Amino acid sequence: MKNSKNLKNNTSKDKKTSLKQSSSTSLTSNSLLKSTDTNSQKHKINQLWEKILKQKQRNQDYISKMDSHLGLYHQAIAPTKVEYLLPSLVSLITRLIELFERKTISDWQRTFIIDWIGDLLEDVMDISPDIGMQLQLKASNATQKVIKYKLSDEESEEFEQHMQNTFKTLVEDMYGGPVPTPEEGWDFENITHILEGFSEAQFFEQNEGSIDEEKPIINNHSTADADSDFRKWFNQMFRRTAKALHPDKQSNDTVRERNQAIMAELSHAKATGDIVTIIQLYMTHVGDNQFNAFSELDEARLINALNQQLTKLKVEFIELKDETVLTDYAIKRLKKCAKNPKKLQEWIDEIKAQAVKLDETRAKLKSLKALKQEIEVMIQEQESYYLQAQFKQLFD
Repeated sequence: MKNSKNLKNNTSKDKKTSLKQSSSTSLTSNSLLKSTDTNSQKHKINQLWEKILKQKQRNQDYISKMDSHLGLYHQAIAPTKVEYLLPSLVSLITRLIELFERKTISDWQRTFIIDWIGDLLEDVMDISPDIGMQLQLKASNATQKVIKYKLSDEESEEFEQHMQNTFKTLVEDMYGGPVPTPEEGWDFENITHILEGFSEAQFFEQNEGSIDEEKPIINNHSTADADSDFRKWFNQMFRRTAKALHPDKQSNDTVRERNQAIMAELSHAKATGDIVTIIQLYMTHVGDNQFNAFSELDEARLINALNQQLTKLKVEFIELKDETVLTDYAIKRLKKCAKNPKKLQEWIDEIKAQAVKLDETRAKLKSLKALKQEIEVMIQEQESYYLQAQFKQLFD
């Protein structure tokens, strides 16, 4: 089970905000310092600067691309899944859980039903994690009932404790931290209110102080003296840039609003230790020759800070890709849909057809006999599929 979706989305938004706030600064200057010496520290600084600008642009381009894909998905595909597919999935899963509890179902048939429900739940979780979680807990509760009437009293008590721990773990995994324990115990009926009422604000309130805030990268130097000197330089850069751009100095409303936006970006850069944005804003809006008046010690510290900034940007890119909620298949398909509206309509029609097929399957399951017949048909279809796949491999 994945950790808290709310927490994860919140973390992802923070990263996107950080990168987007930096997008207004100029990314065109590939050289930071004037230097013709390829062996000097100035040359190393310029090389790092160029790599940082490229990585920063790469991150921004990826965010723009994903925002476009997600916009199309949430505008057209997600609502279709919620309207058509989700009710059909919930109806079929609920019916399978009801039949699963019948005593005349054999163990192998129950195993098949569990796998069947698991496959359907994956689709539900993609559409609505909250509903998927509730159905998963309901299915687990049904499994608990079936196993309990097959066990001795001692075995039943041990199994019940195991299920209590399982429910607790599932909920805590979903919300990324501890949640209130219901007095009645951890079963489906007693924790539904937690799933419905436990908010992201409650999570942060309970975990206040347990999540480490990101420390500015300028604090990570080898010696206290070097750290102190570099912080002074960094803060001086911030103050000089802020003084030059202070909105109160402007009488023109348009310029004042522009400077207010730049000041917000500057403050965010200072809070996160984003030395690159600080330098870019300084060069763009202050622009004296201070960057060519470094001592060798200052240049060494700047190299250290830029290396850390580059590493941070690379890690952010990896995390952005990992946090993408859509599969590669969906992203490629959305790209085609953006170019061709017919492709988008085909996808919508497929979702509706899938919902109809699920409803037809649900309608068949009027009795245990019908369920057993459907299982036999599905097993035959699976065997036929695997045989065809093996046959195809032999001649490919």
